Amino acid sequence: MYGTALEINPELAEAHVERCNALFKEGRYKAAIQSMSAVAAARSDLRSGGSLRRFMGTSLRELGQVEEATEHFRQALQIESHDDMALDHLAFNHFRGKRYAQALALYEEP
Repeated sequence: MYGTALEINPELAEAHVERCNALFKEGRYKAAIQSMSAVAAARSDLRSGGSLRRFMGTSLRELGQVEEATEHFRQALQIESHDDMALDHLAFNHFRGKRYAQALALYEEP
């Protein structure tokens, strides 16, 4: 379905998000990253930019690039401050890095 949408409008961010999601689910993390990188660079002003960065972070983590993934989760939260999934992924990365205080601090009330 996203393929048809992209043929009609190659700049449709939502279709790129769905493509990235499909690639990720197939375990094609490098392809997902390539697709996400192009969209995130070109369309950072869109609301879906946060989702793209979250997908990017998740794919990078699957490839073992945890610090790079952490930065993408931070960017996702800058775009969409109430993105609970990005918050959970960021906390998980801190936890995996044994930065427990940082992980807990993410869930504390400001």
